[in-house]
Amino acid sequence: MIDIEAVVKGKQVFLTFVYGDLVPKLREQVWERLTRFGLARSEPWFIIGDLNEITGNHEKDGGSLRCATSFIPFNNMIRNSGLLEFPARGNTMSWQGRRGKGKGAVTVRCCLDRALANEEWHTLFPCSYTEYLKMVGSDHRLVAFSEDKFTRKRRGQFRFDKRWLAKRVLWSRL
Repeated sequence: MIDIEAVVKGKQVFLTFVYGDLVPKLREQVWERLTRFGLARSEPWFIIGDLNEITGNHEKDGGSLRCATSFIPFNNMIRNSGLLEFPARGNTMSWQGRRGKGKGAVTVRCCLDRALANEEWHTLFPCSYTEYLKMVGSDHRLVAFSEDKFTRKRRGQFRFDKRWLAKRVLWSRL
């Protein structure tokens, strides 16, 4: 975990870059430390990283369902630290792997990578969002943060203009 104090937009802020341990008991130590940070901070605070945890089975596709109690430590850290998710663009299933061997192997996708921030951060950056990029050279998607206004990309409406039917040049290029 890397925790940085910085000045952004003239305000003192905290940026925390997290790697959640693969071992659940060690990961719980990370949640305890983040909870202590959250309880002690009134300044804007931003967290991003591979947290190696999900908030519930709804953030998982494939494989066996997990016991609901296994999500409690992570969800408690988020709630007790006053952290909020960002609006997201892209596929939030940020990790993909195969479990099992042979014909019984199954593909599992989870939202293990994320960004969170406290209310003060969201107030400082009210239009911010995260974007989940394509998987390139890794089994994880990169998560990017943007403070620009979140707008959904939409395709323009297709309009057919029958006047083009009279243009012979168009037909020769089709």
